[in-house]
Amino acid sequence: MSHEGTHAGGNRIEGFAHLQGNDTYNTINEMFGLQGDAEFSGQMINAILNPESWKENTGEVDNWIRTAEGGYKYDGVATLKDEEGNVIKSLKDMGLGKESQIEGALLAILSVDKNDSEKVAAVRHMMEASGLIHSYSENPDDWYWTGVREARSVNLVDIATQHEMAEFANLLTVKKHDLTELNRGTTISFAAIVEMMNEVNMDEASIKKFVYSAYDSAIDFLNFADRGGNLSIATQMLSQYLDPDQLDQVQVNREWYNNALISGVNIDGMFPNAVRDKVGFGMSSGLLKLASSSVENAKFFQEEHTGIDFSRGTGIQTPGGYWEFDHSDNHKAYIRLFGGNLMMRVQHLDPAVLDEIPKGKIYGSSEGAAKIFDFPTKSFGSGTGAHVHIDMTRKMPYSKIYVRQFVDPETLKPDPARLEYRYYYYDSNQKKLEKSGLFARY
Repeated sequence: MSHEGTHAGGNRIEGFAHLQGNDTYNTINEMFGLQGDAEFSGQMINAILNPESWKENTGEVDNWIRTAEGGYKYDGVATLKDEEGNVIKSLKDMGLGKESQIEGALLAILSVDKNDSEKVAAVRHMMEASGLIHSYSENPDDWYWTGVREARSVNLVDIATQHEMAEFANLLTVKKHDLTELNRGTTISFAAIVEMMNEVNMDEASIKKFVYSAYDSAIDFLNFADRGGNLSIATQMLSQYLDPDQLDQVQVNREWYNNALISGVNIDGMFPNAVRDKVGFGMSSGLLKLASSSVENAKFFQEEHTGIDFSRGTGIQTPGGYWEFDHSDNHKAYIRLFGGNLMMRVQHLDPAVLDEIPKGKIYGSSEGAAKIFDFPTKSFGSGTGAHVHIDMTRKMPYSKIYVRQFVDPETLKPDPARLEYRYYYYDSNQKKLEKSGLFARY
């Protein structure tokens, strides 16, 4: 049981478990004056000496974990996951090469330049103050936060604040420690991160980069903070790069978005007097005859529908909240919920009109819908006639990894069994053209 107990406590190396089992076995024999089983003891010794016993079991490898309250919990390696085990940032995403780069991963998560000595020192102090133990060295550049290293069993911050004078000698002794196990479960709180950034006077651009890198958006940043009782300090941080009007828009959007996740989106209300197509999200369109096409020689089209189509409307409105024009691509308009992770694409619009819209233009109202575009009067792009197509994407977990994926515009939820959506172009003889493929998950 002591063997398996080390695994339950987080140990992933069989050698350590065998050592603990052997020690416990010998202790029990001594306590009760028992004669040990030589064969059993020999098996344990052989297991301890077996090099394979000292290889880490990475079947369910541990990671930095982003908590529901927006903190970051140390759990052994650099890769960042959420509490359900979904990968938020891989080593590649963070520009790292080894899972042992614990400090480097945290710098990447917090968008701190590894060459900025002042900010790196502040991050290290925050790690120490949060209770993380590093290897012993007078030079902080040589500190390690994982593996079996020479280290004190607690850091100097803990010694100064939590222990009696009589304990100093033992606590200050430098000896071998498994830092991975010593640090496992220690959490750097949301409040500690914000405090560190305020202390080093993080500039506006760096704060914005941090918010979107660590929490995906300003709205998600506020939601994480709110769950941990830190909404006030999070709002104050956002005010360092958002003006008062923009901050108000983010707060309106947060309320709209959180409600939409529960109650859904009134997509029909976006297209006054329009007729909704019967082919909904995730359905196959069947073979459609094209009235216009952006693909040479294409006469027919078929798709796995990423959204919803409308025809014969009198305008196109926001579904609520404030939306920021991001960019256009021919007849396609890409619009982002301001301060959010949600993207909306409206297709089959007049390219000449879209070309005149400046990046960053805001559409919206705090009290309901606001007009975005006129409804098209003819077919643009590849279509069966004058109509619009709307779809949306969010960054969400799929197969244990966070990726952008299409969501039902009415529920903001994806099809859990599908990530990719296909389209096909055909010539006049209904022969498939090479332009067929997968819709880009913008």
